[in-house]
Amino acid sequence: MCWGRGWCPWYGCNDEIIKTDGQNVTWRKSGRHQLLGNIRQGDVSLTITGATKEDEGTYCCRVEIPGWFNDLKKEMNVNMNEVLTISEDVTGSMNDTLTLPCTYTPHKDQRSMCWERGDCSQFGCNKEIIKTDGQNVTERKSDRYQLLGDISEGDVSLTITGATKEDKGTYCCHVEIPGQFNDRKKKVEVKIQEAENAESTSKIPNSHTHITATRKSMYQTYDVSHNPVTLTTRTTSFTSQVTGNSEHKSQSTSTTSIVIPSIVVTLFLITLIGVIIFLYKYKSGKKTITESTLPVVNLEALEKAGHKTTDNIYT
Repeated sequence: MCWGRGWCPWYGCNDEIIKTDGQNVTWRKSGRHQLLGNIRQGDVSLTITGATKEDEGTYCCRVEIPGWFNDLKKEMNVNMNEVLTISEDVTGSMNDTLTLPCTYTPHKDQRSMCWERGDCSQFGCNKEIIKTDGQNVTERKSDRYQLLGDISEGDVSLTITGATKEDKGTYCCHVEIPGQFNDRKKKVEVKIQEAENAESTSKIPNSHTHITATRKSMYQTYDVSHNPVTLTTRTTSFTSQVTGNSEHKSQSTSTTSIVIPSIVVTLFLITLIGVIIFLYKYKSGKKTITESTLPVVNLEALEKAGHKTTDNIYT
């Protein structure tokens, strides 16, 4: 008996793919075609391993029986229900290395393939970013796009290094298979998460928060439309500078707050001492004046008067 591709002819098998002598397989076109049943008991069911779109079509099983027009023939159609386009999401952050998965079953015939940006094109890749001939990379748009898997084994996963916001969007893995509408396609949606504001990681003292925020706002108004990256770096440096100046001002204020009370206390003490001295001198001067205004008693006159009084008593 034999198996062949296409309709059963009058004799034998067209495009023969496997044959037996009634006991064992005597010839086969490919190791993918096998008879796993008991051939001697008449089980000649054909098994095709690693089926592809190319295996789609009509097959003929022919069992030869001696005599005219005695052969047994059976025709069957094989339809491959293949999902041509599938989708998957890949999420990453800024500067990450992203891997967009895509694999297929390799064939003895090399399968060229490509990756493109945007939705899958009907034929080939319109916005091609990398391409292979089934063995090696033949073209690439940038060194950031790499195929690090074993291409010959069907691993054509795309690696994107140093992810940026511009990398987000739709990608298509397009594996070319001979025949109309046989190509395998896989759509991958890349999402880039924006990092949190780097300024939030810097802890700024509460006393300086208002000043820093005001200066940053002024700087962003000037430079944000030109280069956001440079803006972040410069803003961070500028914030440190403003904070430093604020700390210096704070230290100056603290020093002033210590010096001024000292001066006031010193002036107060000087004034107090001056008042005490003034009062002391005032009291001393008053006492002197009082003593100087007392009448001066002439002791000699008193003595003479006394004597005279005494003399008068006896006289």
